[in-house]
Amino acid sequence: MKFIVFNGSPAGVNSNTNVIAESFLNGAKRANASTENVFLIDKNIMYCCGNFKLWFSRRQQF
Repeated sequence: MKFIVFNGSPAGVNSNTNVIAESFLNGAKRANASTENVFLIDKNIMYCCGNFKLWFSRRQQF
């Protein structure tokens, strides 16, 4: 079994959210599960530019 936590806190590794997530993942590790903690602050996630290009291209499929 694998557990993945997607941590969305802007404080990243130093956040209180990470303290809770790490506690949860440590419990899963003790049960022999593989774990991963993904910090979204480290990812390059762009905002929606609102040009509807994807919406119009998929609309033709329906």
